[in-house]
Amino acid sequence: IEEPIARLANYLDLPADFDGFVSWILRLRQEINIPSDLAAIGIDDRRLDDLGKMAVEDPSSATNPIQHDAATYTHIVTKALKGDLN
Repeated sequence: IEEPIARLANYLDLPADFDGFVSWILRLRQEINIPSDLAAIGIDDRRLDDLGKMAVEDPSSATNPIQHDAATYTHIVTKALKGDLN
């Protein structure tokens, strides 16, 4: 997605790279008071394993460009709970 992000960054008069665009998004999110993690909006980790399994079973998951297993979905949600972008 680096090429489309570079074009978008150019339209926004930002440094034309992925990191510049992400930095802008993070600043904007802070400016308009959007929390940086799911925990901040009250989502907890009690059912993370269930969420991973449910994501695999969800009929719309078949349209994902990259297919994941339940463990990977659980990992993604865990990172979102913590606000971990890496």
